Amino acid sequence: MKKSSLVLISICSLCAVLVMPLVSSAQNTSTQNLNTQHHHYKLIQMGTFGGPTSSLDVPGSPPFIPFNRVINSAGAVLGSGDTPIPDPFGFAGPLVNYNFLFQNGVQTNLGVLPQNPTVGAQTPCFDCGWSVFAFWIADTGFVAGSSLDNAFNPFTGSPAALAVLWKDGKIVNLGTLGGIESGAGAVNSGGEVVGAAQNSTTDPFPSRAPYSDFFIYGNGTESRAFLWRHGTMQDLGTLGGPDSAAFFVNENRQVAGSSDVDFNVNPATGGPTVHPFLWENGKMVDLVAGAPAGTFGGTFGIAAWLNERGQVLGTMNLTGDTTWHSFLWDKGVVADLGALGGINTTAQWLNNAGHVSGKSDVTAICTACAPDNQKQLHHPFVWKDGVMTDLGLLYSDTAGAARSVNARDQAVGATVPCTKVNLDDSCDGPVYHSFLWENGSMVELQTLVVPGSGIMLSCARCAEAAYNINDSGEIAGQGVLSNGDSRVILLIPCDDNHPDIAGCDYSLVNAAAVQSSAAPIPTANAAATLPTKRNRRLGALAPK
Repeated sequence: MKKSSLVLISICSLCAVLVMPLVSSAQNTSTQNLNTQHHHYKLIQMGTFGGPTSSLDVPGSPPFIPFNRVINSAGAVLGSGDTPIPDPFGFAGPLVNYNFLFQNGVQTNLGVLPQNPTVGAQTPCFDCGWSVFAFWIADTGFVAGSSLDNAFNPFTGSPAALAVLWKDGKIVNLGTLGGIESGAGAVNSGGEVVGAAQNSTTDPFPSRAPYSDFFIYGNGTESRAFLWRHGTMQDLGTLGGPDSAAFFVNENRQVAGSSDVDFNVNPATGGPTVHPFLWENGKMVDLVAGAPAGTFGGTFGIAAWLNERGQVLGTMNLTGDTTWHSFLWDKGVVADLGALGGINTTAQWLNNAGHVSGKSDVTAICTACAPDNQKQLHHPFVWKDGVMTDLGLLYSDTAGAARSVNARDQAVGATVPCTKVNLDDSCDGPVYHSFLWENGSMVELQTLVVPGSGIMLSCARCAEAAYNINDSGEIAGQGVLSNGDSRVILLIPCDDNHPDIAGCDYSLVNAAAVQSSAAPIPTANAAATLPTKRNRRLGALAPK
């Protein structure tokens, strides 16, 4: 569903300073630190609710869709499990699915909204024939997302969803701003939730992103970013246009998202210009209006992460709207992250130290792609203190992305032998290899997993096998069984911070021993394909 825009606008220059990036020389597997010692990992798989698969509620491909948080600092994992119930809407796939919270070895069904729900807290339904979507877990175990309730939106003729908070065994219907639908994107430890909610005013620009991240069938009325607190939903307003949406909230009640800045009709997009914002103390701040003129120049941008220091990671189209860069906003200073010698950069995670992970184009071209698809390839990176470091690739892979980075600068993601570059700059290939990068060394996670799990982390669609890593080094993702069914997984490091874990191998693995193989480890199900779960955060930034 990724689309691109083709409109040029100018961005006014204010007093902010643009920080120019530095880029380290590219690494590959031959230049990695082979003296690094890696820990083994114990793999725990999560089950279903009677259906074939469990999976993560992850967004579509970046650059213009924010990531989710599916593991918290305590190692609790958020996932989704199929039921045997056929989905009458085809909304999440062929089967209805429910969300679960896995904590301390116990997998708990969070339930869904009952039919005709009241606003506020209520007992979840555990056998209703409609699905839910959970996107964020706070350190306190609160979960934010969206639930169907068998209602339809008359503006779209499609299923309607409502923003929900799971708290203390209840499901809380957050309501709307006078419209029909709403969706929650994130929640902090205090139970404060942000997202997007429809009001009752007719939207002059329906059915477009980033608001389709919450309303994938369109929004007949205006969408507004909201902050829900103590039972009250607050409209956060916009940057001047009709619509906005909030994706992140930190412990200081700062909110980040994207908003229309005007009511203009861009000729190629049919809608207003969209900029990322930070909301705090009752004010919404445009994050790229302060960049020097010509820095970005595009008509679409989005907030990609918000940390506890109030720093915002974002991605913004460059002039012409065919390319993009990511940036870090810090107290009015905009740092363009640059690129690894190529065109596009897509940042995907920001830790509390201000370090960034993601993917960036290099100068190499996808020669394995079809003649009309030989675009630039991308490598995973970590950006730290103004320097972008190319993390390299596994084996003979040609592209990759770093999904997240923790406080210890451990990064996880996947690399792939690219055979097709998609419109959103992502790569497809015959097999994705999940990786852990630490202390200058990249290693395939499958080589570190204690044998006997029956789960493969390398397959044709295993891009999310290593999705989030918390500050304790615990990794949440999804892998596949030998029959191709997916499972949500938790990888626990066998280290000093996790002593006496049954089944752990506490011996260390030398990077040189792992890298001595010239080919990936054998995988009988390398062609197995993970099912793609449709969710409330699918979509793209620019409309058709």
